[in-house]
Amino acid sequence: KDATEAKLAAVKEVRNVINQKLDELLSSGQLTHSLTRNSEDPTQYSILIQKDLSSTSLENGFYKYPVVTITPTSNDGILAGDDYIYKQSFSTVYARNWLVGSNYDEKFKRGGSFRVSYIAGNPTIQIPSEGSATYTGKAFNADNRGNFEYNVNFATRQGSGRIYALDNNLPEIYLDKNTDENTMIQGRVLNQETVMKITSSASINNKQVGQYTLGFFGDNAQDIAGEVYIDQELPNAVRTNGNTQERYEGKVRGVVFAVAGTKE
Repeated sequence: KDATEAKLAAVKEVRNVINQKLDELLSSGQLTHSLTRNSEDPTQYSILIQKDLSSTSLENGFYKYPVVTITPTSNDGILAGDDYIYKQSFSTVYARNWLVGSNYDEKFKRGGSFRVSYIAGNPTIQIPSEGSATYTGKAFNADNRGNFEYNVNFATRQGSGRIYALDNNLPEIYLDKNTDENTMIQGRVLNQETVMKITSSASINNKQVGQYTLGFFGDNAQDIAGEVYIDQELPNAVRTNGNTQERYEGKVRGVVFAVAGTKE
């Protein structure tokens, strides 16, 4: 009896979250929806419902909006959660955290399923050949927010930084200096296929536990944006999705942080 009651309560909580996000969407106004069909099977489709906005309509800063997707022909059913947006002058980071799915008996564990979706902006094609810069901005893992700073020596093509002062007592994360100048090259950062980027390892308490990938944006590398993947569970952090784990060849479904900063 107790187990049945607990299961019913968990299912009710899932439905409450879905209803809450739908109510938030309806009250926000200016909704948009899009239908996506599976390229291999057109009978498989999903409908995404979210607030109608673009980065060009936003002031610089941090935003959070509800989002719902309906996938009647898959095991996910209705997914409900939040979109996270951090806008800078030359780049905008978009992320998403699914909290519940209608075909699951309880809320997703460890706070949901968070991923960095994509970056919009003007990618840097050629970085400066001399000088240095310090970028400061924000890092976030769903509602866990903190500060981000990154230092770049353009002459040596090296950079390093940290994520610090995170909510919920999450640890300070160091973005290690890249030791190979070829890691500051033109390449892909999430959806941006041609951008000057820098990659290296990420550490906690002097132990390498993950990787990071950052891209430069603006005609003179005025912005930097990307993600940091930690290949382990962190207490109070929201875990990432399977696609992010696969992209970084993670051993476990770890934690990802969106990061973005502007040149001081």
